[in-house]
Amino acid sequence: MLRALYNGVSGMTAEQSLLDVGSNNIANINTTGFKKSEVSFSDLVYQQLGAEGIPAVPGTAGAAVGANGTTPPVIAPTAGSGVQVAATMPDFRQGNLVETDRPLDVAINGQGFFKVELPDGTYAYTRDGAFNVDADGNLVTLQGYKVSPGITVTVPYRAISIGLDGSINVTDDQGNTTSAGQIELYDFNNPAGLVPLGDNLYAASAASGQENQIDLSQNSAVSLRGGFLEGSNVNPAEEMTRLIVAQRAYEMNANTVRTADQIWSLANSLNK
Repeated sequence: MLRALYNGVSGMTAEQSLLDVGSNNIANINTTGFKKSEVSFSDLVYQQLGAEGIPAVPGTAGAAVGANGTTPPVIAPTAGSGVQVAATMPDFRQGNLVETDRPLDVAINGQGFFKVELPDGTYAYTRDGAFNVDADGNLVTLQGYKVSPGITVTVPYRAISIGLDGSINVTDDQGNTTSAGQIELYDFNNPAGLVPLGDNLYAASAASGQENQIDLSQNSAVSLRGGFLEGSNVNPAEEMTRLIVAQRAYEMNANTVRTADQIWSLANSLNK
């Protein structure tokens, strides 16, 4: 009876994790460059139960006889001990590109990440290309993190454009156009191993591997689109369906706990 209780509790805990992840996905449905997360489950260890009785004698009723006239070995029954969350991984499939007509907005069409420098000198990676220019002319994210490698834009400027290869051209007040540098993209052997930091940022880890710079001049599958932003890749209908399924699964696991408790209570009352 205790096994049924613990199995039900493990199921409720796992489904609660699914509800938490799904609610976070829906909450970020309008977050620029947001990548939804997926939850994977795995069953827990199985316990081998004691086999009651002895094997049937060959030739007797109900005995299973093998091809060589021997009785196959009796396989002891097993019982599982519940479920656990195996992993929660981001899904880096492309989101829809939304035109903004803002010259400092840039979307990644394909794989890759922008690299930014954090205040402590470390680096993080993002798909959010809503950039600004700070008071010193540095190209920064909305949170003020500098885009790496450092790009300095002459201010004030009359116009600015970002090419498909990440090149930035700036036109000053006198109508002179100069190059301010080039935005670089990076990728990883296992992007699912990146660690989310918040602020649309990810950190590299041992699971993701080291960064690999993408050569935009040689990789036709990846390009940058100035005046666009990448939307979230959350599918509202899919997430709502997943939440409903998780809710029903949670209810069924709760019923398992309730039923096991009722049977346990009945068994205890037999001794009175």
